[in-house]
Amino acid sequence: MVFGGHRGMGENLLAATQRGRPLMRYRENTIRSFNTAAAAGASFVEFDVQVTGDGIPVIWHDDSRVFNSAEGKRMSHAMRWAVSEDDELPTLAEVFQGVEPSVGFDIEVKMATPPDVPVTPAHEVDRMVDAILDQVQAVATHSSRPIVFSSFDPEICRQIALPWLPPSEQPSCALPIHYKIQQQPAIAAARSKGLKVLTYGLQNNEPDWVRYQYTLGIQGAIVDDVAGIISAFGRASSLQAPALEEE
Repeated sequence: MVFGGHRGMGENLLAATQRGRPLMRYRENTIRSFNTAAAAGASFVEFDVQVTGDGIPVIWHDDSRVFNSAEGKRMSHAMRWAVSEDDELPTLAEVFQGVEPSVGFDIEVKMATPPDVPVTPAHEVDRMVDAILDQVQAVATHSSRPIVFSSFDPEICRQIALPWLPPSEQPSCALPIHYKIQQQPAIAAARSKGLKVLTYGLQNNEPDWVRYQYTLGIQGAIVDDVAGIISAFGRASSLQAPALEEE
């Protein structure tokens, strides 16, 4: 079973959503956070990529830098993270250069499509995917770094094709934890088709939940509490998913 660091050492909102949790140390989606997660034993890191208006893929989760102040006024200056060790938000190119080459990447393509638009326009899909794949393909042929893509936008998933990956690379699917509980037969079905099944969600920070997923045949988990979970299980590669039972 492998463990991946969610936005590196965890999303910064975790401190606000879990009462009593100490201040997050590292800013999410930064090179420092990614390398720290790898040093703690994460096999890969998950991070969010958007593309600027001038075509530069950047590591950024939210749709905007604009937020409301305590007085309700709209502010346009950069947000201040509640972390003890800050770092700059990098471009995708800088992440490939600055993160240890043995660390796998789960590149989540984030779309800023308004919620009232049912399907992302084709030209926007092309703009995002082309810019990201151009950079990934430029380094993939010179690196053994494992790379997967993910997105909540089905149009993005349909557009991304990876003919440059070796045939031995297996696709994967990531499921929210509540889905795996409600649709357990889907896990066996996915694995029977050669898919690797990973999960994500706040409950992945609880060792008992991760152990339960292991018994279901889950092969990996994306977690915020990287050091805590890996400490509970040993190094990231110490567990292997149970073999599928013959029906």
